[in-house]
Amino acid sequence: MVMIDGDGKNTQKILDIKIQHVGTILGFSVPGISAELANKEFDKIETKKVEQLIHMLATGRIQAMYFNESVAEEISETLYPHKRLIPHPKYPVFDYGYKLSSIKHPELITQFDKFLVSHAEQVADIRNRYGLK
Repeated sequence: MVMIDGDGKNTQKILDIKIQHVGTILGFSVPGISAELANKEFDKIETKKVEQLIHMLATGRIQAMYFNESVAEEISETLYPHKRLIPHPKYPVFDYGYKLSSIKHPELITQFDKFLVSHAEQVADIRNRYGLK
């Protein structure tokens, strides 16, 4: 989970704010804060775009957002260059990942696996360029 600090000098003050609303992307799971949501410690606000979340965070409509930190930082630097995102130590940012699966079409998985092997150099370049694992 990340919060926003206007000038980078108020980190502790920002972290002490009571979180009432956390923004997430519509349809994304939130495993790192699911217990808190179930216990109604804060409300979840969903949007379709991360830019909307960042704007809501910058304007105070939400106190934190649950999203991939590096992606959010890059977009935030463009939208709000004088503000910075700070991770919340109590709610670590979840390391998102995507998995490919298919019960009905296992041949697609096999084809994709072969593609990854046959294009290993290109895949490695993409991983390095975007900091992917």
